[in-house]
Amino acid sequence: ESVRDLFAVPPEARPNGMAPKTTDKSRSGPDLGGGGTTCSEFTGRNALRGILVHDGTGRAIINGVVVQVDEVVDGCTIIAIEKRNVRVRCRDGEATLTLPSPGR
Repeated sequence: ESVRDLFAVPPEARPNGMAPKTTDKSRSGPDLGGGGTTCSEFTGRNALRGILVHDGTGRAIINGVVVQVDEVVDGCTIIAIEKRNVRVRCRDGEATLTLPSPGR
């Protein structure tokens, strides 16, 4: 039985030659985090839009892209997805993105 990312377009639904969506805000690899982005740069240009937790596995929506722990977003590695926060490791330390309060 195969497992598939529910947020990804399945290969059979993509037009011929269409690759999965990737941007500099999307996942890269666990070994690439903390590259050239500082905590201040990261928090200034990235927004946490949602957190999904299912069976103990957390995913976050940052700038419209669904990501998980150990993935790289904008040069920083996601190290924790919590109830209302995402913590990342950047070049100069750790930064936290927090969900806006309900109604904002």
